[in-house]
Amino acid sequence: MAFDPAQPANKSALSSALMRSQLTGLQANIVAGTADKVTQSQLSTAISGTAVNPINVQPLGQSADGTYNPSQFQQYMDKLDELINATKRP
Repeated sequence: MAFDPAQPANKSALSSALMRSQLTGLQANIVAGTADKVTQSQLSTAISGTAVNPINVQPLGQSADGTYNPSQFQQYMDKLDELINATKRP
């Protein structure tokens, strides 16, 4: 018997014959290589919706100035822009 994802039905009594049949059907699908194959297109679509790893963005490596320092604040803004741009997919 082929695997039937609707079996066993909700709140039905479990039957060893039904469960054995389901497991045998799953095993046959696995051996045949037909169990939930993901296509390259599906994989590409899933990956395209994720962020890029920003591993190449280096830390600023500095401490905060005790007073407002426009130059330091601009470095912070530039680094934030770099991080945002690094996580975008082309």
